[in-house]
Amino acid sequence: MAKCWIVSNRVLQAEIPMDVRVQPPSNERDFERLSAMSGEAFDRAWLDAMVDDHEDAIEEIEEKAGDAREHADVKSWAEKTLPTVRDHLERAKALRDRVANNM
Repeated sequence: MAKCWIVSNRVLQAEIPMDVRVQPPSNERDFERLSAMSGEAFDRAWLDAMVDDHEDAIEEIEEKAGDAREHADVKSWAEKTLPTVRDHLERAKALRDRVANNM
């Protein structure tokens, strides 16, 4: 998943003019909270964060894709990116469920 985000971000940076670029949200809160955890507590919290972050990303990307006032390149990027983010969400949910059932 991380590799896909890196590639997607590079595409976004290359295709979108500087004045219309979008910035990803900061995950500093999650980082601080998760860095204090270990073991099963970390696993559950990290997977919850992945699901939450992907749900938030989908909401924002859907807004960009559906906004007629949005810059055409941003809309195009959003439309191309949305299926991948939805797939990542489903994978994160499945992994969270599998981990929860094994703990």
